[in-house]
Amino acid sequence: MNRLLPIFLGFFVLVSCNGKSSPKTNVAEVSGPVITNLDGLKTSALGKNITISGKAPDIIYEHPVLFIPVDDKKMNKSMEYSYLDLADGYQLTIYSKDKIPCTAKAVISGRLEEVSGLNKGGEEFSEFYLIAGKWECME
Repeated sequence: MNRLLPIFLGFFVLVSCNGKSSPKTNVAEVSGPVITNLDGLKTSALGKNITISGKAPDIIYEHPVLFIPVDDKKMNKSMEYSYLDLADGYQLTIYSKDKIPCTAKAVISGRLEEVSGLNKGGEEFSEFYLIAGKWECME
């Protein structure tokens, strides 16, 4: 029980600071255009299901890492996370129930979300992330 308290407090801080409740983890399959760059993400509706295409990064940049429960009823396990580089170099975090094994190109479908906060310099920032429901490795 003592180990769960820091996890619960960290989750509470993330949810409170963002002003939003934790995202639900059910993700429907998606059909439609495949997004390959940041402009495509910017024109997509947050909270909607999209499909993106990119590659596993050579370098992983700093990103906020969120606690997103695998099961909304049980707060005991967070989703796995990985990263994807889009064609224009934009890198985003991908959350999934299982580890995404792709080591090269991938097409991933899921729900687009955004996280915002302050960076180390105290400046506001925001970035997109995806809660994956389906993926295909294109190796």
